[in-house]
Amino acid sequence: MESVGYRTGSIADATRRDWDHRGPRPIRWSAWYPCAAGSAAAPVPGLFALGAVASDARLPATPDRFHVIVLSHGTGGSPESLGWLAGALARAGHVVIGAHHHGNTAAEPYRSEAFLCWWERAADLSALLDGLSTTGPFAGRLETRRAGARGFSLGCHSVLSLLGARSDMALFEAWMAAYTF
Repeated sequence: MESVGYRTGSIADATRRDWDHRGPRPIRWSAWYPCAAGSAAAPVPGLFALGAVASDARLPATPDRFHVIVLSHGTGGSPESLGWLAGALARAGHVVIGAHHHGNTAAEPYRSEAFLCWWERAADLSALLDGLSTTGPFAGRLETRRAGARGFSLGCHSVLSLLGARSDMALFEAWMAAYTF
């Protein structure tokens, strides 16, 4: 079995602002991908066991393009919490790119806005796919016409939103009013 590559980075989405309105929305990302033969793999320190991965390894010379899957974590989580899934998908030949949703990720301080404005998360996934398909380590190597998406918990909502689902806050508030917590 070939090694799985792993790298992290960030992009800025100039079409949206950060929560302080000081600059473009930052989107940190983590990626798992098939890597070039002979890439040295080692465990990555951290809370989640990612297995042995080849940090910052090159993509293989072939095939020309890779199927891509965007990944959305649950509330306050990180893509690494889904590293077991991302690694398996990378071993199957996919490039998996997980978003650290700004203000709603373990990788930065939590922001209440990020927990309340969950519709911003789907836009993070679109921005990552658009940005990393044209710049950075995966530029020109991603097959974006048939991209996939996976999510956990609120990440599932992010994925459903990519497919056209919309939140109805009036229905949500009525449901919440019916329960005593």
